[in-house]
Amino acid sequence: QQAATSSLRDHLLEQLSLLNLDGRDREIVGTLIDAVNEDGYLTSTLEEIAEMFPAEAELGADELRIALNFLQSFEPPGVGARDAAECLALQLRALPATTPLRDEALTVVGAHLDLLAARDFTKLKRVLHCDDTTIRAVRAKRFGPELPRDYTERARQARFLQYRGFDSAQIRAALEFDGDSV
Repeated sequence: QQAATSSLRDHLLEQLSLLNLDGRDREIVGTLIDAVNEDGYLTSTLEEIAEMFPAEAELGADELRIALNFLQSFEPPGVGARDAAECLALQLRALPATTPLRDEALTVVGAHLDLLAARDFTKLKRVLHCDDTTIRAVRAKRFGPELPRDYTERARQARFLQYRGFDSAQIRAALEFDGDSV
């Protein structure tokens, strides 16, 4: 269990190292990374994290929200979420906007997850203004934290690309390339 935590932490810290942030912002994001559990969830509230900093740091709520946005932009999609609904929403937002039923699934996760959990498909169809086929398709989507298996290899590749002068967007794109897209 501990190895998974350090591997995820290392993976997140590697991504942090690719960002062009000043020392203060890097420290705030790093503190958030330290508060992520082995499942990728943020285990402390932003208020609790703010209390970890000395009063003279004068850490503002906006700074923490910005740092959280950075963390939540990292891979795997959904990392840094504070609950399952936020995790699902982050994963859905990471999909291309053209993904079938992405918007409908975002609506369900954002406002009607309770109806889905209660399996109240009749009411869900009514609030979404859709038919049985759409509800079945949204239900068929499976979303959950899918953590990369080999952080070490990805980190090595990222360091190599950074050394070769690639910026963070190019590195992200290169690491996402699957070789079958040609």
